[in-house]
Amino acid sequence: MKLPYVIDNQTHVLADILRGLLTEHKGRSLDVATAYFTVGGFGLVKEGLMDLGNFRLLLGAEPRSGEQIGLRPDTGVVKGLIRKDLEEIPFDENTLRLVEDLIAYLQRDSVQVRLHDKGFLHAKCWLFYSDRPGQQMLFDRFRPIVAIVGSSNFTFPGLTSNRELNLAHKVLLDTTEAELNATYLQRTRQGIAPRRTDDAPVKEVRHLAPPDLAALLPV
Repeated sequence: MKLPYVIDNQTHVLADILRGLLTEHKGRSLDVATAYFTVGGFGLVKEGLMDLGNFRLLLGAEPRSGEQIGLRPDTGVVKGLIRKDLEEIPFDENTLRLVEDLIAYLQRDSVQVRLHDKGFLHAKCWLFYSDRPGQQMLFDRFRPIVAIVGSSNFTFPGLTSNRELNLAHKVLLDTTEAELNATYLQRTRQGIAPRRTDDAPVKEVRHLAPPDLAALLPV
């Protein structure tokens, strides 16, 4: 797929880009770091994640006030945010199935979840690798072939509707991709960057919810 240089949820929607990359990335590895993670975010890319060979997720918390800068975060904050999100999601059959799918996915041997508690984690990135499980290629996990780094958390709004700034890097760009990115940057500087055709705001309906997903996170 053609990978845009800037992904801002206005011209290019991060959820769409990730779904396209995951479709081409079956059986391979992906690392994600995020300050926030929600069931709604998982639902947007669930099908692609299911087909990965290996997935590692690093969760953390961001400072909520100036007084917290330089301090170590309360490890219960991340779990509390996930639990709060679950409590606000509509309690229906589709939500229950999504939560059950997420719990089953996190329990796979090929999936690792870690909670960063050595300080606040502000990073948000998606690192795609070319290696496959079982391959003896020691340095592949140090050399991602595609990286998306920016402001989007792994949440429904972060991947769809929030105004974000994410930059994508691909080891090898074809001519079309290079020209596309150059055109985008030029139009942005001129203040005429193209907009999405569906400018209606994307909303995530919330309400009440089930299983204790937060209990699965490491202490």
